[in-house]
Amino acid sequence: MSLTLRESCTLYERYCRRNKNIPTFGEFNSKYLTCLPEDTSVFNTFKTALIASKRAEGLPVRRRLPSLYKRFSGSDEEADSPTESSESHKAFVSCAAPSYENGLRMNIRQTASSKAAILEKVVAQDSATETEAEVETDLAWSLEAYKQELTSSTNPKLKEQNGMMIHFIPPTRCAPLEALACKFTKKCYETLQGKENHPLKMRDNSIWAAGANWNQDDVTAVLQMRKKKTAGPYFIRVDGI
Repeated sequence: MSLTLRESCTLYERYCRRNKNIPTFGEFNSKYLTCLPEDTSVFNTFKTALIASKRAEGLPVRRRLPSLYKRFSGSDEEADSPTESSESHKAFVSCAAPSYENGLRMNIRQTASSKAAILEKVVAQDSATETEAEVETDLAWSLEAYKQELTSSTNPKLKEQNGMMIHFIPPTRCAPLEALACKFTKKCYETLQGKENHPLKMRDNSIWAAGANWNQDDVTAVLQMRKKKTAGPYFIRVDGI
């Protein structure tokens, strides 16, 4: 049973609010029998706002997002998608708590009863809004901004005796600080030199396979600092994680 455009937009927005991954409209249509138009411009605008909201408050996202239904239909109603109410949030987390490493999944059967269950509540709208320019500014992450955030952090996983910690800084905020840092071990040093290709164990216990997207000027500077026994922490800008 295929959903209407309004129902498809509502289902997609609720899924994205509650899950870590952000599927394309085409991928979502294939899996849930929705009818979302595959509009790249609408998808990119929605994704940018969603990433900023997830970074700010985690899962589930409850702040206002751009309304997909308005963008697709050209309607003047619902300038932004409704926020997640505290009641719907409570019902959701009673099943499983959200985590950074494993996004939650919704198992949905396209039947009349499941359709009604998915769309049964109209959540209250919030007064807060974000312009696209504000979202872009909020996502930007310079070396100086990263250092300021690191300095203000009290996370013990980001502290290391003698500053033996190395941080990889992407151009936008895409992960917690502990997912971007690892101890500056011998294996890490060999990987930076290009002698080996050891996977890096980040401070959130995730594993990152070393790539070619590191800023080579930063890598050279870090190696020179380490050779001169200059105390860290050390920082390397990367194109992405």
